[in-house]
Amino acid sequence: AKQIEPSAPKLQAALDEAKEKEAAAAKAKAKQASAKAAPTKKKVVIEEVDDDEDEEEDAAPAKQASKPPSKDARADAEKLKDEGNKAYMARRWEEAVSKFSGAIELWPNDHVYYSNRSAAYLELEKAEDALRDAEKSATIKPDYMKAHYRKGLACMKLERYGDAATAFQRAKQIEPSAPKLQAALDEAKEKEAAA
Repeated sequence: AKQIEPSAPKLQAALDEAKEKEAAAAKAKAKQASAKAAPTKKKVVIEEVDDDEDEEEDAAPAKQASKPPSKDARADAEKLKDEGNKAYMARRWEEAVSKFSGAIELWPNDHVYYSNRSAAYLELEKAEDALRDAEKSATIKPDYMKAHYRKGLACMKLERYGDAATAFQRAKQIEPSAPKLQAALDEAKEKEAAA
């Protein structure tokens, strides 16, 4: 019986094909690993909103370990704030919260963004969320009257009248001529006395 041996050219072709497949697999694996390691860019949808024009100072963004804010983060955040303000004025409270949240995500150390979101939360009857944002706004900028006023409004909804009176008093110290502050302070004191 004759033994059949593969011819040398066929064997070499099979070896070459196997090496090519192995090289292609290694290349694909390396490409996949580099894609996982590369940071991804997040698309930001920008809409329009009203400004708190008396508050145009540049608060620095919070340091984030994972990625620094982009050079356009501040401008994008301002656009989202403007869109949130427009939604607020149109009584679209959920949309306003969403826009202000987007601005906060891009530029987390701006007191106005938190204060504006606090106002939207108040309209949605989410007093705890409103209080948290008002306190954050006041922490970032302690002399921001609107933060203290909104803190007072949130405390009133939570029936924490003493805290509300304290917040309204602080707002009045910052801006003595602001409308509604004296009436809000008086109401908080009356309810605290009646409680």
